Amino acid sequence: MPSSVTKAIVIVAGITMLAAVGYLAKRLGTSRSAKPVPAFTVQTVHRVRTGDSGYRVEQTTIHGRRADGSTVTAHENSDGNRERELQWANGTVVDVAADLGLKSTLKHEPAKLAAGQMDPARECRFTRGGEALLGFVKTGEEEISGYATFKLEQASASGTWTMWLAPALGCAELRRTVRFPAGGAPKGTENLIEVTSIVLQEPGRKFFDLSGLSEVKPSELMIARARRTAQHKGMELPATEVARFQQLNQPKDQLHAAQTQ
Repeated sequence: MPSSVTKAIVIVAGITMLAAVGYLAKRLGTSRSAKPVPAFTVQTVHRVRTGDSGYRVEQTTIHGRRADGSTVTAHENSDGNRERELQWANGTVVDVAADLGLKSTLKHEPAKLAAGQMDPARECRFTRGGEALLGFVKTGEEEISGYATFKLEQASASGTWTMWLAPALGCAELRRTVRFPAGGAPKGTENLIEVTSIVLQEPGRKFFDLSGLSEVKPSELMIARARRTAQHKGMELPATEVARFQQLNQPKDQLHAAQTQ
């Protein structure tokens, strides 16, 4: 029969093991009873390297979350294009081309939007609805800017994609590398996204400000963006492309028309 000393050692060992497991679950965000995702603002910078040349800044991105669950992803690239996507907690999604003064709004079921979000409890490889991030496998766990991340990788003949996602921030992306075979990518042989700041506070109100923007159909917004890109290249957008975008967005246009009546 175990002595009282032996029992005490077993109890202490058990408590120590539980504490260690709890610590790891907290660090890696894998516990299903993890704390709710806090309000945060993450800024990243996207750099591109071509051949042996140095990196150039291609785009800066703000990804933020409000306490009520509403999110914003805002991009500004080297051409001056300013894009935003807002997802309100009530299911309303607003696609914004700020430099064009346009927006397009669609309403969704909040539960469906939530189901499409990456699940920290499943290593950020599956959505909350159970859909897998196809082609990506977990290859490690690393700490970036003080946050534990899951390292996910996808390798193919066209290149290697690696992402570092932070479960404590709702699977926010803190780093990404995309490496292409030499000469295999028109925009360069390596793309790098790195976090420049993480602040545990709500994103600024300006990111949710929709004043002065004209509401248009999804197809009209896509066509306006395509025309902008063509103009940057000194070209005109072909009529065939306009027709293709209209056909591609027909279901969204019909939904938009029904919701804006």
